[in-house]
Amino acid sequence: MAVGKHKALVVTTVFDQVQEILSQNTKSSSIEGLFPLKGFVTCHNCGKYFTGYQVKKKQKADGTYRIKKSQPIYYKCKCSNISGSKMHDIFSQVLRDICLEDHLVIPFQQILEETSINLSADLIKKRVLTKRKITEQSHFVEKLEVHYLNGDIDTETYKKHKAISGNKLAELKKNLSSSADLSNPSLFIKKSMPYMTRLHSIWQESMIFEKRKIQE
Repeated sequence: MAVGKHKALVVTTVFDQVQEILSQNTKSSSIEGLFPLKGFVTCHNCGKYFTGYQVKKKQKADGTYRIKKSQPIYYKCKCSNISGSKMHDIFSQVLRDICLEDHLVIPFQQILEETSINLSADLIKKRVLTKRKITEQSHFVEKLEVHYLNGDIDTETYKKHKAISGNKLAELKKNLSSSADLSNPSLFIKKSMPYMTRLHSIWQESMIFEKRKIQE
């Protein structure tokens, strides 16, 4: 921390402690990125999830330690210890095995497009119906408020029906926002095809958070 002429806003010891915590968090997150399969893959023998660790030094015969430049990573469970490179290669091969073969890409894409057209038509109808119900429910709430202001209904009745209508509106809007909008199914399919043909490569090239999204 640079020392200036003005009175310090943060005590030096506190500043140093904060920097140390931030430094530890950065190191922790960078090391965590080395183990995308940690807590995801289980051992076929003991059934436990693999954890990960990094080898930074190795003990020599004379009892001293040698710092390893490469600092390799390993996955371990209760009964197994596998190098990180081997584990990642095995997982990549699993992803490769479930990818489409070249001669199946075009037929599969055609099937997806035909299916998506039918689904899209059905979803559009449902979205239109939901929007209509939202409009009707909103109009009901407006009329309810007019009747209340005119003194046609008492406060208890007003609050009761407004709460019911509010819950219905919230549910309808939730359904509308969660429903997929397949207005352009061809574009959607085009973007998804790489995941069906080269999933293993995408996983290998991705950052840790993207790897875990693929795994999920």
